[in-house]
Amino acid sequence: MIYSDLSNSEINNIFEAAFLPPIKGLNNATARYFRKYLFQKMLSAFDWTIPETWNRDYFLYVLFGWGYIAVLDSGDAGFGIIPQRCGISGYNVFYMPNRALVHNPLLPKIGELKIHENCTVLHVNPNFTPVMDIIDYYAVKLAMVTADIESNLFNNKLSYVLPSVTRPRQTLSKNYTTRLPKGLRPLFSIKIY
Repeated sequence: MIYSDLSNSEINNIFEAAFLPPIKGLNNATARYFRKYLFQKMLSAFDWTIPETWNRDYFLYVLFGWGYIAVLDSGDAGFGIIPQRCGISGYNVFYMPNRALVHNPLLPKIGELKIHENCTVLHVNPNFTPVMDIIDYYAVKLAMVTADIESNLFNNKLSYVLPSVTRPRQTLSKNYTTRLPKGLRPLFSIKIY
């Protein structure tokens, strides 16, 4: 039994790190890469006309990554009408949120705002969810395809390198196929005629 502060999945990741790993959700660099790429690709499909004083990246990343964004008057803070990330609470007769919670240290007098009276909340989906579930789904698929391609490329190379007829030759071939994916040099060389 291994006693450690690491979770079982972290221990498994350590043990499997030497091999071509199977893709398990978004917990890997390849899936995170595709997640970022697909999110930026999705953002580039839209052409928003927004006020010059608004930070375009902030507006788009919060709206699509968070799912909704409040547009409000900053009041005495002097920023004018600005977009802000918010939380939502309460509900009206149609079970839609009726309050936006904005907390920003530069806007100390703004807290809970009534939607349609003190602010407007723009949202991507009717249920106030972001598009990240769709992006995550395809990011994982692309990461799995990438891992499969790398594995197939490696296996294709081995079929030409390791002809083995005798038992000792098979043992040497096995040594080669287990050490190479780990980044280690094989302990032998094969002369192919």
